[in-house]
Amino acid sequence: EKLCLVTAGSALDPGLQNQALTVADLQTLCFALLAPAFATRISVDAWCRKQRFTPNIALEANSIAILLKVIKQGRMVTILPDAIVREQPDLYELRTRPVLPRRTAALLRRKNGYRSVAADAFATLVKGLQD
Repeated sequence: EKLCLVTAGSALDPGLQNQALTVADLQTLCFALLAPAFATRISVDAWCRKQRFTPNIALEANSIAILLKVIKQGRMVTILPDAIVREQPDLYELRTRPVLPRRTAALLRRKNGYRSVAADAFATLVKGLQD
């Protein structure tokens, strides 16, 4: 799953619409991020360390709904999964260079364990969702 840097469309600097933001550009932004216990935040923090980037975190939240409210006011940016961003028509994705990380999921099953028909159907469904 793709992670996206987003801001409110109304707060978007027209000069940023068609360019990818560099790590230096990101240094100038104020971030509202999920709390460190969230898997998304763990991925973001790892990416930031890899890029030797320390975001200016103005707000940490334990709720995606709170983050969305704050971001829609137009003063900060956040990083959220693409699936959430697509459901919010008033948010605008900002491209980054290097690109933000992708999150992955794994379906684990015991090699010789019992597999119900429902579990097999779910595994088949998940395989169909792969990129």
